[in-house]
Amino acid sequence: ESPHYARRCYEIVPTTQPDTDVTVRLYARTDELNGIAEDELVVYRNTGGGDWVALANQSRGAIGNYHYAQGETSVFSAFLLGKDTPTVVRAIRFGETAQDYSLVIGLLLTLLGLTAVTTHQLIHHKRRLRL
Repeated sequence: ESPHYARRCYEIVPTTQPDTDVTVRLYARTDELNGIAEDELVVYRNTGGGDWVALANQSRGAIGNYHYAQGETSVFSAFLLGKDTPTVVRAIRFGETAQDYSLVIGLLLTLLGLTAVTTHQLIHHKRRLRL
């Protein structure tokens, strides 16, 4: 849980994307703001691949116990409320070679303190399990 984002997720999945910019307003209760001040709220849209962009023409406000930020977009996707641009974390997929499996399994075993297993044993075990 990051202190830079509200504790609420938004995803808008329309049947068609708009032809022109539309205003998207996202609300969060005060207890969901994670300590973010109302004047720091920014609406971010996921552009795919883990990248996020702030919407254009942002404004903020509150109605009762709900705070909101709004901005303009011409594409709907996943959105979030935050005060900083989200950090991208990407997973790396290893190829399916015995060497890659040995490396991954070796790292895991080292972390577990089981370093007595040899690479040959790991490859043989990989074949038996059909990894």
